[in-house]
Amino acid sequence: MNQDKNLMHDDVDPVGSIPPDADYLSSGLMQGVCFFLLALIWYGFIYFIAKDAVAKRLWIFVLSFILLSIPICMFTVYNSTICQIRRLNSFVREGWIFRLLSRRALKIFLSLGWAVLTAPFMLVQFHGYRTVEWVAFFLVIPVFWTFFLLSRKLIAAELKPYLVTNMALIYARRLSCLIMVIVYVALMLFVGEEPKYLSVGEAIEDKQSAIVNMRGSAVGLYLSRLYTISEGTRAYIISRMGSENILLAIILQSCGSFVIFYNACTILCFLLIRRVEYRRMFGKPLSDAEHPHRVPISRIFAVSGILTFVVLFIYVHVVVRLELMLQQNPEVRLAVQERESAIVQILEKVDGAFFQEGTIDQLRQAKFEALRRVDMARFQLDRQIDRTFDQIEANVDKYLDWYYSLAGEYARIGSVLVGDVEEMLARKLEELLEEGVPLEELNIAFDNCLAESEAASAELKQAVGKILGENRVDPEDRQIRVKEVISLSEVLNPKDEKAGLGLGARLTGSGSVSGVVAVLTVMINKKIMGKGALKIAAKSITKIVAGKAAGTTSGVGVGAAVGAAVGSVVPGPGSAVGAVVGGIIGGVAAGVTVDKMMLMLEESFNREDFKKELISAIEEARKEYRDLVHMERAE
Repeated sequence: MNQDKNLMHDDVDPVGSIPPDADYLSSGLMQGVCFFLLALIWYGFIYFIAKDAVAKRLWIFVLSFILLSIPICMFTVYNSTICQIRRLNSFVREGWIFRLLSRRALKIFLSLGWAVLTAPFMLVQFHGYRTVEWVAFFLVIPVFWTFFLLSRKLIAAELKPYLVTNMALIYARRLSCLIMVIVYVALMLFVGEEPKYLSVGEAIEDKQSAIVNMRGSAVGLYLSRLYTISEGTRAYIISRMGSENILLAIILQSCGSFVIFYNACTILCFLLIRRVEYRRMFGKPLSDAEHPHRVPISRIFAVSGILTFVVLFIYVHVVVRLELMLQQNPEVRLAVQERESAIVQILEKVDGAFFQEGTIDQLRQAKFEALRRVDMARFQLDRQIDRTFDQIEANVDKYLDWYYSLAGEYARIGSVLVGDVEEMLARKLEELLEEGVPLEELNIAFDNCLAESEAASAELKQAVGKILGENRVDPEDRQIRVKEVISLSEVLNPKDEKAGLGLGARLTGSGSVSGVVAVLTVMINKKIMGKGALKIAAKSITKIVAGKAAGTTSGVGVGAAVGAAVGSVVPGPGSAVGAVVGGIIGGVAAGVTVDKMMLMLEESFNREDFKKELISAIEEARKEYRDLVHMERAE
């Protein structure tokens, strides 16, 4: 072998070299103490998280998976490194074949895949372990240590130093795994008393009962379902075999335990890797020196960065996305509920009493059905209210036609003289706006809505009483979790739903049409008076009365001339009488003419604005009336 090649024999770094007697694993006694201490801590941690903690939270499951996978991957990297060095010792120079074979990526990825596939199922299987199985699991530690010492003693004198530890670990893993599988199968077949199953479903249910509280995450639940299906099927096949198929039963019994003990021994192999071997694992180039050079800081940084990225930004993200995807699966959600109900009694509370899960949903459904019935009647009432107000708005033009007519003008003048013009305008507005309005239909709609509300309320109370009677339970000795708490008043008298009919009943009084009409007219007049429309109209009338005096005077003169001509037919007093009559006729004619012209002028300038004011007031009254009808029932 070429002594000058760095691949074959690296010079010892005086700073980084560690004499064998300084390494904490170099001494057999110290090595044994450290090994048993680390193994017990590691296995104890596995026992703790597998028994209870892993079933509670997803992050514990993820952390446990990482801590199980890392030792498996690390020893695989170490073993592949030693095997690679052995193969590369056949080369005399570093060519392209050498560089191709010196890469370990494929084996590392294969080991990572093995860890990813087996570690989660190990956690699930550990969670359902019985005492006898835990005894077999912890028994691996002394068995493995014994075979490791024997193997190392036998090969130490004949192999190169860098091969001794690795070969001893490989032999110890193989022998320990074989022995422990035999021990486990013997315990299960002759001590465990595997029950007899009548069907595969019964076997699966029995296996599920051992890990029933695996409900902390959808990922853990899904893996537990896969595990129980495979274990239940295997257990059913074994239970149906007779004594003539004992060999096949042993093979089937050993299948599941082999993976457990193989990975358990791999973890123990990781604990026995010497510190100096990590230089060989992560150093470059690969070296068979007994004490390789220290790993450069840049390479440590690169390895740490890659490992961190893979764990935090690939593995964790993949698990979280898988968790969300499984949580949205209705089958998984149903399975979670079944698992949870098997160990925790999930109840609901209504007014301090306990009821079965789903009772509150039934109450809400009953309330929904009652409100839907009332909403149908309310919809018909709303339509009738809209038709009523639409007709009222259509009557605005009738009122304006009267308002800008001579009859309306002289009625307003007379009201000004007696001082009640606003009251007269309000009465006339009410009279004309109600003309043709379907008030009887509105009253019928009110009666129907009130009747439906009372009937729905009675049916709701009856349904609520039946639901509560059928679902009331007394808590058992199991742990109780109250899913939801409500009061009965929230169902029978919901604050967040519009009762809509309590005030409506008071509005209609005895149910007569006059009650509805009174509310409508008072509300509309209030809105119109609030906007000052009638007051403005009354003031404009007093101004017009004064303004028309001049026009009337000239009309009287014309009428007097006409009367004089008539009176000349009768001599003497006839002229005076004719003049009086003529003046009256002329004054009336002139006044009427001037009034008509003034009304036409006022209508052309003010009618549309006046109409908008009235329509706006009616619309506000419509909204207020609707809100009043559907107002929440008073506490």
